[in-house]
Amino acid sequence: MTTNWTNEEWLAQLRAGEPRALEALRVRLLRALSSAMTGRPGANDVEDLTQDGLLKVLDRLDSFRGDSRFLTWATSVALRQAFTTLRKSHWKDTSLESLELPPRSAPESERPDARVEQTDLLDALRQAIDTHLTDRQRTLILAELSGMPSARIVEELNTNPNALYKLYHDARKKLREALLARGFSEEDVRAATAGAS
Repeated sequence: MTTNWTNEEWLAQLRAGEPRALEALRVRLLRALSSAMTGRPGANDVEDLTQDGLLKVLDRLDSFRGDSRFLTWATSVALRQAFTTLRKSHWKDTSLESLELPPRSAPESERPDARVEQTDLLDALRQAIDTHLTDRQRTLILAELSGMPSARIVEELNTNPNALYKLYHDARKKLREALLARGFSEEDVRAATAGAS
């Protein structure tokens, strides 16, 4: 099936619902997603991911600006949709109540004293999370450190993105103040809270 169409030809045929164009795009997306999803957890049904990606591309045809080849753009839209689907499915059965602070150990250091300092900093961070944050702030920080997507956190906390940002800002401010009060430097504080950004 030859599909050496211009961007304009792709758009016209897809908008018209031309079966040949739909099938050609589906095959291209299936090939790209099959390659990109190889070995990824949860990517068992590439056909479903391809169908979702195809629908997303068709839904977003009007947003194609022509800055690249149509197939390049369509593939990136389908890939983003697939990764979003995989992230959501990974977190769909995870409640915020089940999250715990991930085990963290100080990175290997050539200097034993530096390793002790790093361990002390991580211990202080854990203690600050446990004692200085509200339950809601603690839940948010644990979700962030666990890698839960912000959209899922918004949903779980029954809030909106702006309120989530404010909650996060206030939590980080409290953690910063607690660590500074324990005698850690600004540089130490930035290093300790980098994983929660």
